[in-house]
Amino acid sequence: MKTTYIRIYLLVMVCSLKTITCFAQPIIKVPRYCEVVLAGIGTGTATGFGGTVGDGGIVVMPDPFDYHGEEGNFYSSLDEFELINWELLGDLSLQTETSYNQAIQFVAGANPVNIQSYNKKLRFGEMPSVSLPNLDTRWARSKGRIVVTYYDRRCINKITFDVYKRYKSDRKKNLVPPIDGADCVLPNTVYTFSADPIASDNPNDEIGFDKYYWSGLPENCTLLYTAADNSSITFKTGENVPSFTLQCCYGRANDWDGETTSALHTTCATKQVGGQATTPSYVTAPPTCHPIGQPSFNIVYNNPPLGTTYNWTSLNPDCIISTSNTSTVSTITVTTHNNNPGFLVLTITNGSCPPVNFSYQINRSFALPLAITPTGATTTCINGTSTNNTFTLNPSLGANSVVWSIQNPSSLSGITLQNTNTSTVTVNTSSTAAGFFTLVATSGIAGCNTTNVSIPINIQPVAPAFTASSPSCVVRSTTGVTTVGVTPVAGATSYSWNTVPANAPGISITNGTTANPTIVFNSSVGVNSVILSVRANGVHGCNSATTTRTINYISVATNFTGGTFNDQYSVSGTCGAVTSWSLSSASGVTTYTASSGNVTITGINNNNLLISGTGGLVLTSVCANLASGITVCANLTGATNTQRLVTPGIKGVILSPNPNSGTFFITLESLKTEASATLYNLSGKEINSYPLKKGENKIENENLATGTYIVKLVVDGENESKLIMVK
Repeated sequence: MKTTYIRIYLLVMVCSLKTITCFAQPIIKVPRYCEVVLAGIGTGTATGFGGTVGDGGIVVMPDPFDYHGEEGNFYSSLDEFELINWELLGDLSLQTETSYNQAIQFVAGANPVNIQSYNKKLRFGEMPSVSLPNLDTRWARSKGRIVVTYYDRRCINKITFDVYKRYKSDRKKNLVPPIDGADCVLPNTVYTFSADPIASDNPNDEIGFDKYYWSGLPENCTLLYTAADNSSITFKTGENVPSFTLQCCYGRANDWDGETTSALHTTCATKQVGGQATTPSYVTAPPTCHPIGQPSFNIVYNNPPLGTTYNWTSLNPDCIISTSNTSTVSTITVTTHNNNPGFLVLTITNGSCPPVNFSYQINRSFALPLAITPTGATTTCINGTSTNNTFTLNPSLGANSVVWSIQNPSSLSGITLQNTNTSTVTVNTSSTAAGFFTLVATSGIAGCNTTNVSIPINIQPVAPAFTASSPSCVVRSTTGVTTVGVTPVAGATSYSWNTVPANAPGISITNGTTANPTIVFNSSVGVNSVILSVRANGVHGCNSATTTRTINYISVATNFTGGTFNDQYSVSGTCGAVTSWSLSSASGVTTYTASSGNVTITGINNNNLLISGTGGLVLTSVCANLASGITVCANLTGATNTQRLVTPGIKGVILSPNPNSGTFFITLESLKTEASATLYNLSGKEINSYPLKKGENKIENENLATGTYIVKLVVDGENESKLIMVK
């Protein structure tokens, strides 16, 4: 044997010094469970299971490979060559016992050679189970290489072929090392993931490494670095990182694919990596504004990815959330029992990442059946000068933000609002307010204020006031036109004039829709006054309060205490003081401002006239001139008893004091037969009658009301009437 080695060394030296042409190379037949995938150089090489491989070929060996006898034999076709040795590198060894951590195995001169898979650097974590020893000859986890050295009579030569492993992940005892790296990733961050090496455990053999194939990287990531054997990858995540499943498949021979990634890899490790939680892919997203009055709404989204869970909660205690699912989508039904806004919270649990919450503000847009209603006595017709007109949103909105405003027109003189951010608003008006406007309530949340509820508000004109020139008194039975009017008010579209009661007889009104109508007072006898009413009409039937004025009819009553002749006159109606009386006769008109001669003017405001005297007097009319400028007359021409011979009054009769308190004295200087006195009021009603004697007669009437009274005297057949005043 020593001689042989010397010859080998010499041949090596000779072959190194000059060019020597060697014979054809031998080939190696592999066991039937090994597959030749690259034949290499040599006559008779053949691919396939149990094929033959030459120099530079590639053989795929199952892992584990542990067959005794012919099932594990590799044969060399070296009939014309001299086999020197087999050299086993990487995870290959003889079927016999092999020392741990032996880098290279030499097998001298054997043919065939029984070879098994074996990892010389097996680690504790790679054991199939804790019951197996650390150095399990069946547990090979990296590439191998076989070098066959031979002598071809001229020089020493070698054939070399690589052995890749085909890993079986369905073995019960197979433990695929996990992928090392972060459990949760964030956006825009660099991460490195690596596979615990099972195909490059023996770099000292310098035979190269097996391959790793990565897949499942997150979308939009940027691959920055890959290790020489692909056992680690480094990438940077993008803006959004959903959960992803990272996979690393081991072994170039799983299955042999010419260095390209194949879906046929059978030994793979996966790692579920949680990414940044993102909102679901909504079919129907949570509403930004859910209309008031609608009790529920739906949220629809695609079912969460594998490993991700969604959980919906609400901060509103009366909010009910229910879920229904199909094979593709989830539907969340949210039922609310009030009109308040609120929050929905979606908690996403994504792999091993911490849970992430997404909040959704659910605001309420204003719509029916939400309505604005007047509060208390307030109506939609408000006075043109008023405060504390209140309007409230109904039903109650609780915590909703409210903004009140005026529209149509958007601004109106004399209108102000108070409490414009609460459920109840106060509307105040001043004298310049007129017409109508729309009161509007809108959500105070931006983006939720595209709808609103509203109510039309009409402004009631103020009650009209009679002008200073409008009379309070008119002459009875006149046919003349009386000027009556009111001062125009803001916001009045027209005016309505009438009498109280309506359509009083003897009164006609034309142009009754204006502030200054034409009115004729022609009342019949017996009606002493009439109430005239007027209102200002506003828009939409929002009219003012009614203003009234009592119009008194005035006339001159004659002979009010009875008798044969017209010698007593009195002004009826409360129309002010009589400043003078005018008596008309054939000889002309005489005006009296005080008692004079046979004319006595008495009574409150001098509204009573008594005529007496010794001469004849034929009267055609008696007129009272009032301080208001009105003159009212009694026409005596043609009337029965319109004239009489005025005789002197009864002599020797004195009535005093006048005025008095109701007690006075009648003194008769002479009396022949009998005398009496009768007391009347101005309406001609008898109050009392008294017999008289000669001399002083005391008349007591302490209960008389203040006013003017008539005393009718009868003395020895002569008649005379006198007026007295009671204070």
